[in-house]
Amino acid sequence: MRGAKLTPRKLTSEEEHEIRDRLRLLSTVGKQVEGTSQTNDITTKPNYYDELRVAPAQGAVNNYYASISMSSGVGLLLLAQLKEILIPLLKTGRSRTVVDLYTRYSATIKYIKRCYETNIFDSTSDGWRYINIVRSMHQRTHSLMNSPECREELRKPDSEYVGDEYVWVNQYDMALTQFAFIGLFLLRPDKCGAYHVSELDMSNIVYYWRLLSYQLGIEDRFNLFVYSHDMSKQIRLLELILDEFKQKLVTPRDETGLAMARGIMLALEDLVTETTFNILEHHWFEVVSLTGNDKLAPYDGMGERWKLFRFRLIFGYLVKSELALKWVNRMYKRKSEKFCDDSTRIRKKLAKKYPDQVYQLDDHHTIPKATKH
Repeated sequence: MRGAKLTPRKLTSEEEHEIRDRLRLLSTVGKQVEGTSQTNDITTKPNYYDELRVAPAQGAVNNYYASISMSSGVGLLLLAQLKEILIPLLKTGRSRTVVDLYTRYSATIKYIKRCYETNIFDSTSDGWRYINIVRSMHQRTHSLMNSPECREELRKPDSEYVGDEYVWVNQYDMALTQFAFIGLFLLRPDKCGAYHVSELDMSNIVYYWRLLSYQLGIEDRFNLFVYSHDMSKQIRLLELILDEFKQKLVTPRDETGLAMARGIMLALEDLVTETTFNILEHHWFEVVSLTGNDKLAPYDGMGERWKLFRFRLIFGYLVKSELALKWVNRMYKRKSEKFCDDSTRIRKKLAKKYPDQVYQLDDHHTIPKATKH
């Protein structure tokens, strides 16, 4: 054990108001500010940068790599169903097929892994290079979505994205993406197999993500991860963000968003060999539904049940041993590297296996629609 586990305390009324005020600023002003803020100078370390803390913070992220990856995967499946995220994904055309989804998210896996392993403030490191690739991608998407032609195309009387002050790919969207990566891990580490994670571990992970988010262009006033010194406040803020997700994930779910979420699992099938979309839906149902359905679907035959057995063996039993957790992390990192490096074979396989899965906007370009050719 690396210290005591986190037991969040009840916040005072003043602290609760502080958290809610922060969320209110994020959900109003945050929607008016470009997602990659120009006020963050990535060549200059922020004033809260602490050289002595960076190494243990980065170590904590890597010690729980497999568990955080599960959180990131489930968060991504939810994120893809939010219209403010989904519409730009579809508009760029870079998430149109299962092969496109593999290309996009294998790159994300590669980038985030190197950001966890290298010095993101060193301009010669892989982490720095990949951060700049991501920043450029976000800036291009922001420019596309906020061009006069695109804004007019997406401007509909019943749309919540019509105000002149609203910008696509904004700081609020970036905060939702932050949550997608590690929010569920911090709220429910047990669901991610992190049975031994301590309060210090969690504080360090929050601190590292504050630094990483700064480099990605998230202003501190909109950054979700600012309470590493007070994890009770941090957890409360994340609880409220999860509530935001649930409110946005209306029932019935957006057809294309849900189809894309399932498509992401298809794209990742060579990596997540011990689970399926349905297994994850069962596993996380008490926290948040991936589908919006009131009832869980039955497991699909012996093949899925065999995966379920392996999933439960790893995340419900093996990782309760810290020694086994280290082994699982090493194996998952190697598996991730192979998944990213074997792109030619995987792309060819996915193109042959899922040729008819296509994700695109409908004729009005406001309500996404899934189609098959």
